[in-house]
Amino acid sequence: MIPADAVYGPIVLLNLSARVTDEDAQRIAHACDVQMEQDIAPAHGIVPRPVVFAKSARPGDTVVALVDTTDPNATDALAYHTEEGDGSIYAPVFVGIILGQTGATVLRDVSAAASHEIAELALDYAVNRWADAFDGYEYAYEIADPVEGDLYPVQLEDGTRVMVSNFVYPAWFDEGPAAGSRFDHMGTVAGPFTLAAGGYAVRRQPGGAPSQVFGDAHVMGARPRRRIGVRLGQMLTPDDAIALLGTWTKRLLIAAACVLLWLCGWLAHDMADAPPPAVPHRFDIPNRYIPPAPAPAFLDQRGSVPC
Repeated sequence: MIPADAVYGPIVLLNLSARVTDEDAQRIAHACDVQMEQDIAPAHGIVPRPVVFAKSARPGDTVVALVDTTDPNATDALAYHTEEGDGSIYAPVFVGIILGQTGATVLRDVSAAASHEIAELALDYAVNRWADAFDGYEYAYEIADPVEGDLYPVQLEDGTRVMVSNFVYPAWFDEGPAAGSRFDHMGTVAGPFTLAAGGYAVRRQPGGAPSQVFGDAHVMGARPRRRIGVRLGQMLTPDDAIALLGTWTKRLLIAAACVLLWLCGWLAHDMADAPPPAVPHRFDIPNRYIPPAPAPAFLDQRGSVPC
């Protein structure tokens, strides 16, 4: 069972990184709290969850941790969130990987990654919500993924500008949104289940394994080039594997399958028209000899007809 604090309690930002000062970690927590109260909660019609900086967490707290370590199960992730065995929610933000990118800074890139996870924890705290789309897939209810390449500033009382992640609105998950609907906070995408450049979505076919689709020219209903990633045990579905093949490759495979089916049909027809083979009267079951009585002398010592 998920503790009540995982749904309604504060989201705790811990600084376990030697590369982020506690002062900057406090600024990140404050900026994410402002974003939660002023932007995310009103857009999604939820009670805002406080975002607080703390030196330690209590059992059951929802924790976003700035860490210098890496996760061998998520080598391609800058951050992620997951539900622990006791029902608590944990989200590591990999500071070392983020600051290893050219030009990355704490109050832009680390803060954006933290706000990304905090925004999603507010709407999908149990990491189990899915929305049906009109392309036959179910999309994970992750509000920052589709527009994760877009950032905007939150200005604090001391004048510091902290960058936070863009996020999508409820209409993004709606198969039939009302006319004039807004799909994300910054106005980047123009329709439901559409990805911004640099964004991605986790999706699955009903009953299938999750896969990822990326926002390189991905518009619902189009046939874009897609890159499929595997992260945190997610598997590539057969449909996504087929999607990786080029159009001409698929056509050649279909043609080869048709030729193979034709050959199988032709052989079956030819064999049906052929006369049945002559069967020696001494055999009623293949490889079993029935000697004509009373002449067993025709058998050699191995029980076969002598040449």
